[in-house]
Amino acid sequence: MKFIVLNIIKYKKRPHHYDDIGILGFILIGIMFLFTTLAIPLVIAYEKIFPKITPLSLNKK
Repeated sequence: MKFIVLNIIKYKKRPHHYDDIGILGFILIGIMFLFTTLAIPLVIAYEKIFPKITPLSLNKK
């Protein structure tokens, strides 16, 4: 994470300010993609561990 922050600081020092939006957008999309891909197996695992709590198990009855 520090590496990404340092890269943003380096780009801010450069005269190409229009690049910052693209880099920050790309990082945000990457973070969102990671969260969505990790969320699916986490939900499945959560449902297997706590079947009584999740609303998915209520529909199966």
